[in-house]
Amino acid sequence: ASLLRSPSCVNPFISSSLPLSPIFLFIFIFCSSPPRLNFPRGFPDEYSVMVTFRMIKNTVNKVWNVWQVVDEDGRKQAGLRLNGDQQALEYFLMGQDGNLQTVTFPGLSVLFNTKWHKMMIGVERDQVTLYVDCQPVDKKPIKGKGPVNTEGDTLIGRLDVDADASVVFELQWMLIHCDPKRANRENCQELPAIEVTTTTQATPGLYLLWF
Repeated sequence: ASLLRSPSCVNPFISSSLPLSPIFLFIFIFCSSPPRLNFPRGFPDEYSVMVTFRMIKNTVNKVWNVWQVVDEDGRKQAGLRLNGDQQALEYFLMGQDGNLQTVTFPGLSVLFNTKWHKMMIGVERDQVTLYVDCQPVDKKPIKGKGPVNTEGDTLIGRLDVDADASVVFELQWMLIHCDPKRANRENCQELPAIEVTTTTQATPGLYLLWF
């Protein structure tokens, strides 16, 4: 397992708008990291992506990528896109033909507000499963996956049309795990809607975990 802190992140802003749990810290974040360091054995064929986040008001209507992997020339390899125009979540990945394929989960207006949400996908050999706030949403088929080039960057919070343009949002945590069923076993205890009886000041820093 590897743990990435945020030395390559630009101007992280710590948010004190909500009580902090003992292990989580809410921040605004614009971040990049070389994926070859996160995935030294190559990008996994099956995995889960889990992220707890909150949009701010001027982000709700944007089309932006919460997480994406790009190659050394900036071409998208895999990622999660929030489409404010369509109120949809889009998962994109490299296909066997060398072109991106996109899986769209429409009708997700619940995500496009300024509340905290936990969004999780499980990527398997032939399907993608989406969970929102620990509730199953849908399963979508995918075609054969191609290799993901890890010689570029892993980007967090970027406009879809311009990967150099950051999107400001609040990120509580993000986890990429090689078990595609991990999302099915998660809970939502970290969501602020869950009452927390004890709060402890967390140590500043962003934690992105890859297992």
